[in-house]
Amino acid sequence: MGCKARQAGFTYLLLLIMLAIVGIASAASVTLGAAMSRQDAQRETRAIEEDFKQALESYRFNTPVGQPVMGPNRLEDLLADTRGGRLLRHLRRIPADPLTGKTDWIAVMGTDGGIEAVKSRSGSNVDAVPGEVRHADASSRKLQSRGQT
Repeated sequence: MGCKARQAGFTYLLLLIMLAIVGIASAASVTLGAAMSRQDAQRETRAIEEDFKQALESYRFNTPVGQPVMGPNRLEDLLADTRGGRLLRHLRRIPADPLTGKTDWIAVMGTDGGIEAVKSRSGSNVDAVPGEVRHADASSRKLQSRGQT
Protein backbone atom coordinates (compact mmCIF):
# COMPACT_ATOMS: atom_id res chain seq x y z
CA MET A 1 0.00 0.00 0.00
CA GLY A 2 2.88 2.42 0.74
CA CYS A 3 4.34 1.93 -2.75
CA LYS A 4 1.02 2.80 -4.43
CA ALA A 5 0.69 6.04 -2.41
CA ARG A 6 4.18 7.15 -3.51
CA GLN A 7 3.38 6.31 -7.12
CA ALA A 8 0.12 8.32 -7.02
CA GLY A 9 2.01 11.33 -5.63
CA PHE A 10 4.58 11.07 -8.39
CA THR A 11 1.85 11.02 -11.07
CA TYR A 12 0.25 14.12 -9.52
CA LEU A 13 3.61 15.93 -9.48
CA LEU A 14 4.25 14.96 -13.11
CA LEU A 15 0.80 16.28 -14.06
CA LEU A 16 1.52 19.64 -12.35
CA ILE A 17 4.85 19.95 -14.17
CA MET A 18 3.20 19.21 -17.51
CA LEU A 19 0.50 21.84 -16.84
CA ALA A 20 3.17 24.42 -16.04
CA ILE A 21 5.03 23.65 -19.28
CA VAL A 22 1.84 23.92 -21.33
CA GLY A 23 0.99 27.24 -19.63
CA ILE A 24 4.42 28.70 -20.33
CA ALA A 25 4.33 27.54 -23.97
CA SER A 26 0.86 29.02 -24.54
CA ALA A 27 1.85 32.35 -22.95
CA ALA A 28 4.91 32.52 -25.21
CA SER A 29 2.82 31.80 -28.30
CA VAL A 30 0.29 34.52 -27.39
CA THR A 31 3.11 37.04 -26.98
CA LEU A 32 4.65 36.01 -30.29
CA GLY A 33 1.24 36.20 -32.00
CA ALA A 34 0.65 39.72 -30.67
CA ALA A 35 4.07 40.85 -31.89
CA MET A 36 3.44 39.37 -35.34
CA SER A 37 0.03 41.03 -35.50
CA ARG A 38 1.52 44.42 -34.62
CA GLN A 39 4.22 43.91 -37.27
CA ASP A 40 1.54 43.17 -39.89
CA ALA A 41 -0.39 46.30 -38.88
CA GLN A 42 2.78 48.41 -39.13
CA ARG A 43 3.50 46.98 -42.59
CA GLU A 44 -0.06 47.77 -43.69
CA THR A 45 0.22 51.30 -42.25
CA ARG A 46 3.38 51.91 -44.27
CA ALA A 47 1.57 50.70 -47.41
CA ILE A 48 -1.34 53.09 -46.73
CA GLU A 49 1.10 55.97 -46.16
CA GLU A 50 2.62 55.12 -49.56
CA ASP A 51 -0.88 55.24 -51.11
CA PHE A 52 -1.35 58.69 -49.59
CA LYS A 53 2.02 59.75 -51.02
CA GLN A 54 0.98 58.65 -54.52
CA ALA A 55 -2.41 60.40 -54.17
CA LEU A 56 -0.69 63.62 -53.07
CA GLU A 57 1.67 63.43 -56.08
CA SER A 58 -1.32 62.86 -58.37
CA TYR A 59 -3.10 65.87 -56.84
CA ARG A 60 -0.07 68.10 -57.48
CA PHE A 61 0.48 66.70 -60.99
CA ASN A 62 -3.16 67.39 -61.96
CA THR A 63 -3.08 71.05 -60.91
CA PRO A 64 -4.86 73.08 -63.62
CA VAL A 65 -2.77 75.46 -65.71
CA GLY A 66 -2.57 78.89 -64.14
CA GLN A 67 -3.03 77.67 -60.56
CA PRO A 68 -0.14 77.29 -58.10
CA VAL A 69 1.10 73.72 -57.68
CA MET A 70 0.46 72.76 -54.07
CA GLY A 71 -0.95 69.97 -51.96
CA PRO A 72 -4.57 69.79 -50.86
CA ASN A 73 -5.80 71.75 -47.83
CA ARG A 74 -7.74 68.75 -46.49
CA LEU A 75 -7.47 64.99 -46.98
CA GLU A 76 -11.04 64.99 -48.29
CA ASP A 77 -9.80 67.00 -51.30
CA LEU A 78 -8.07 63.80 -52.45
CA LEU A 79 -11.48 62.10 -52.65
CA ALA A 80 -13.12 64.71 -54.90
CA ASP A 81 -10.82 67.13 -56.74
CA THR A 82 -12.87 69.59 -58.82
CA ARG A 83 -10.20 72.24 -59.40
CA GLY A 84 -10.08 71.78 -63.17
CA GLY A 85 -13.82 71.73 -63.79
CA ARG A 86 -13.95 67.94 -63.80
CA LEU A 87 -14.05 65.44 -60.96
CA LEU A 88 -10.81 63.58 -60.18
CA ARG A 89 -10.55 60.97 -57.45
CA HIS A 90 -6.99 60.56 -56.23
CA LEU A 91 -8.25 58.22 -53.44
CA ARG A 92 -11.49 56.24 -53.30
CA ARG A 93 -11.77 56.63 -49.53
CA ILE A 94 -9.70 57.67 -46.55
CA PRO A 95 -8.61 54.33 -45.08
CA ALA A 96 -8.58 53.49 -41.39
CA ASP A 97 -5.18 53.27 -39.73
CA PRO A 98 -4.57 49.57 -38.96
CA LEU A 99 -2.77 50.51 -35.72
CA THR A 100 -5.46 52.83 -34.31
CA GLY A 101 -8.56 51.67 -36.18
CA LYS A 102 -9.49 55.30 -36.98
CA THR A 103 -9.30 57.54 -40.04
CA ASP A 104 -7.55 60.06 -37.83
CA TRP A 105 -4.28 60.71 -39.69
CA ILE A 106 -1.69 63.44 -39.15
CA ALA A 107 -1.39 65.72 -42.17
CA VAL A 108 2.11 67.18 -42.46
CA MET A 109 1.75 70.65 -43.93
CA GLY A 110 4.30 71.81 -46.50
CA THR A 111 5.78 75.24 -46.96
CA ASP A 112 3.21 75.92 -49.72
CA GLY A 113 0.36 75.60 -47.21
CA GLY A 114 -0.93 72.28 -48.57
CA ILE A 115 -0.59 68.76 -47.22
CA GLU A 116 2.87 67.39 -47.97
CA ALA A 117 2.67 63.97 -46.27
CA VAL A 118 0.41 61.85 -44.10
CA LYS A 119 1.53 59.99 -40.97
CA SER A 120 -0.12 57.59 -38.53
CA ARG A 121 -1.22 58.74 -35.08
CA SER A 122 -0.10 55.41 -33.62
CA GLY A 123 3.05 56.91 -32.14
CA SER A 124 5.53 55.58 -34.65
CA ASN A 125 7.30 58.44 -36.46
CA VAL A 126 4.92 61.04 -34.95
CA ASP A 127 7.72 62.62 -32.91
CA ALA A 128 9.84 62.95 -36.06
CA VAL A 129 7.27 65.14 -37.85
CA PRO A 130 8.86 68.57 -38.42
CA GLY A 131 7.02 71.87 -38.58
CA GLU A 132 3.31 72.39 -38.49
CA VAL A 133 0.81 69.54 -38.53
CA ARG A 134 -2.94 69.55 -38.94
CA HIS A 135 -5.43 67.16 -37.39
CA ALA A 136 -6.67 65.34 -40.49
CA ASP A 137 -9.88 63.80 -39.14
CA ALA A 138 -13.03 65.03 -40.87
CA SER A 139 -14.72 65.80 -37.53
CA SER A 140 -12.04 68.24 -36.36
CA ARG A 141 -10.20 70.77 -38.49
CA LYS A 142 -8.28 72.49 -35.71
CA LEU A 143 -4.83 73.66 -36.78
CA GLN A 144 -2.16 72.40 -34.43
CA SER A 145 1.40 73.64 -34.15
CA ARG A 146 4.06 71.30 -32.90
CA GLY A 147 4.08 71.35 -29.08
CA GLN A 148 0.67 73.07 -28.80
CA THR A 149 -2.86 71.67 -28.58
